Amino acid sequence: MEYKAFEPDIQVNGQTVFSVIDGFGSFRRVAENLLVNAGVGTRDGLGMYRIALDGWYSQQAWLSTFQEIAKQVGQAVLYDIGVKIPRTRSSRTGWWTCPRP
Repeated sequence: MEYKAFEPDIQVNGQTVFSVIDGFGSFRRVAENLLVNAGVGTRDGLGMYRIALDGWYSQQAWLSTFQEIAKQVGQAVLYDIGVKIPRTRSSRTGWWTCPRP
C-alpha cells in the first residue's frame, strides 16, 4: 500500500487525526508517539498529547503515521482506525488532551 498524499499541501482536521488514537483503544500511547514523531500534535509540559480537534495537520505526516502503524503493529489496527473515523468525527469538538496512563 502506498502512503502518499496526492498533493503536498493537503491537510486533515484534528477530529480525523483523533481517529488514529481512538483506533488504538487501550494502547493510545503508541499512536500518540507515532503522531508526535511525524509532527502531528504535541506533548504539553506534563507529557500529555494535544491536538486541536478543529485544527489542520499535514495529510502526508498523518499518512506516514499509518505507514509506521502498518510496519510496527499490523494492518488490522488500520482497519479499526477506519471504522472509528465516522464516529470520532461527529462526537468531538475543541481541544483533546490524552491523560497519562
